[in-house]
Amino acid sequence: MLATMKLAAIFLIFFTICGANARPSWYHGVNTKFKAATPFPYTNYAMTYSPFLPAHLAHVVSWADIETIVDTWDAAGQQAGWDLRPFVMYLTEVDTQACVFDPLNPIPCTLHTTILNNNGGALMNLNTAIRNDVINEINNNSPQCNTYYIKRLLNSAPANLRYGSSEFNTQILGWVDPMADINKLLTMKEKSMIYATDARCIHHNTFNFITPPFLAYANYFQNVIGGNVNNIHLEGTYFTSTPTIRTAANQQFEPTNAANTIDLYVLSSSQAGACQLGQFPGDQNNLGDTIRYHVANI
Repeated sequence: MLATMKLAAIFLIFFTICGANARPSWYHGVNTKFKAATPFPYTNYAMTYSPFLPAHLAHVVSWADIETIVDTWDAAGQQAGWDLRPFVMYLTEVDTQACVFDPLNPIPCTLHTTILNNNGGALMNLNTAIRNDVINEINNNSPQCNTYYIKRLLNSAPANLRYGSSEFNTQILGWVDPMADINKLLTMKEKSMIYATDARCIHHNTFNFITPPFLAYANYFQNVIGGNVNNIHLEGTYFTSTPTIRTAANQQFEPTNAANTIDLYVLSSSQAGACQLGQFPGDQNNLGDTIRYHVANI
């Protein structure tokens, strides 16, 4: 009996420390590869240097959502339920519009593709290998896939990662953390997911301007992920306005449509601030005259 109680206590301690949803360790040194490939010295600075530090290797689609989607697919009977492969392809799709800024030196951004291609394309090659390995695991081991292996690989997919501010990354929590483009607007890849999943976004389910190959992803997120997976945060960070807030041009914010006052922005750890979902006619949310929102429920 005593031995059984000791084993139970050890298991409880292990469960408490590791958790039922412990994030896997980084695969094939992806964190080290990103440090070597990211041209910002702040990735190696100490925490005391700035509130932006230490730098975090931050996901676009969070680990929490990756795990939830894979687990839901597994519980639905894997291939007999619905197809996970488009999600794998989306997560490993390299975003050619995405930019990464150094929050300590906000000069023009470094393209995410540049970071992935640095050091002989170490991260780009790893991203391709992860995509192929996960797709092969799904194709070759149906219906008994190793879901932990799949989750570990997707957690480390370089196309879904970059270094960002710890201050903002910890505020974003499990919500989407977009990279955005050089103008701090969502990229086409990011729009194809957020516009399909965020019912409070003015462009919700409006895909007429989503270009290939991202239109297929928008339809997938709307019809497959949206129809099968609950308790995910793909719609991005929630923002709410305040009556005292003013635009960048110091104008009073007076939208013509009250629906435009929510979810106009999402937070980004690698932009160290807010990113616009898009430009909205009829209010003051235009380039050069933007409105900052507060992150709710932090």
